[in-house]
Amino acid sequence: MARPRTALNVISKSQKSGKSYFYVLYWDPLTSTRKNHALGMEDDGTKRSRLLAEKRANDMFGADLEVLIRKCPTFHLAAQDFWDWNKSRYVRARVLRDPKALTQEHVANMHGNIIRWALPHLGKYSLDQLTPGLLDSWADGLLVNLSSQTVKHCVNAVSGVLEQAWRDGLISSNPVKRMLSLVPRNKTHGTLTPEEITKLLKPEDFTKVWGIKAKGHPSHDPRRYHVMSLLSAALGTRWNEIAPIRVEDFETFVFNGKTYWMLRIEKSIGRIEGVKVGTKTGKGRVVPLAQEIMNHVLPIMPESGFLFPGRNPKKPISHHSTCIAFIKALKNIGIDEAKRQERNLGFHSWRHCFTTNARGSNISDAVVMAITEHTTDKMRDLYTHFEPGHLISILPMQIKLLEDNSISKKPLVNEETISNRKGGNRAKHLKA
Repeated sequence: MARPRTALNVISKSQKSGKSYFYVLYWDPLTSTRKNHALGMEDDGTKRSRLLAEKRANDMFGADLEVLIRKCPTFHLAAQDFWDWNKSRYVRARVLRDPKALTQEHVANMHGNIIRWALPHLGKYSLDQLTPGLLDSWADGLLVNLSSQTVKHCVNAVSGVLEQAWRDGLISSNPVKRMLSLVPRNKTHGTLTPEEITKLLKPEDFTKVWGIKAKGHPSHDPRRYHVMSLLSAALGTRWNEIAPIRVEDFETFVFNGKTYWMLRIEKSIGRIEGVKVGTKTGKGRVVPLAQEIMNHVLPIMPESGFLFPGRNPKKPISHHSTCIAFIKALKNIGIDEAKRQERNLGFHSWRHCFTTNARGSNISDAVVMAITEHTTDKMRDLYTHFEPGHLISILPMQIKLLEDNSISKKPLVNEETISNRKGGNRAKHLKA
């Protein structure tokens, strides 16, 4: 039978002199580590000496600090700052070992899950009282109001705390690993029909779908929202990869004697960090663009900076304004808010449309996964050496998006077109 835990953990440690002295172990919430404090009493091996040591420990620390010096702290004490970017020893250690291991946005989301969904229910329990059954009951309660994916994120946040507690020797194992698995029941993003794609990307009356250009800031130009949708439909990019695109990210390359446009997707937007280097998977990619697509991009391309600037030209367009414009466009083609929510349509639906159209156009899975950067760990290495020329099989599908639009009949890319845009590094590819 295991010895019951006591409020204070008094231990005896031998010294080099051969004598043993009493110490009290306690949990330091500032460093998230176990520490010991010397009681200044020698252990002579008698029961009386230990009782005196425990009495001194109680007198020194007092009842107010009893929580801090428990052998096993409460979940509230261990978790309240565990995912705090500025205070957490765990976060600091992870980032020190690998700067790309954690992002501030991910850490903030984990911290929010702990504060909002875990501490109110689990905070009062000590770490050794958190059993798989107790955690299952907690997760079942969350499933009443939250999606399984959100609950999974909450469980992962708790698991991080308990995994560190196991490494610190506070508990014998991580109970999350023995919880019942969560079956995903999330509603996936819907896709648009070919007729709806045509109405949005090559409308008969542009102003009726995307609106009229308002006076004032360039961000009011509805052509920008149209081009954002067009690029996402043509490349399967996420919104946070399109918004930070800069003018200098567009270049040209020569493949088999022909000149093509390409776009470097190497940045993304984080909710906290803002524009940052690297995409969701931590990698960037270079993708080709058909001239017919570029014929829509070039007219709205500024001299420098972001392709889609916000009201502050030093910052990209906001996610909110993009979504509002997309929802209005859907409404203008006959998809009202009720239908949109029923079909779960959003700007991210363009990414699903791209994958569907690409596979329907007999584009190889290797090319699709290289363009979307939507790979598994097992197959990732297969697609890390693609050059832009290897991906040009996607161009006919891009052209098909606009094959009935008169704007696509403009001449192919030429040196004069490129030289008129700031960024002379693009022209040198044509001369090579």
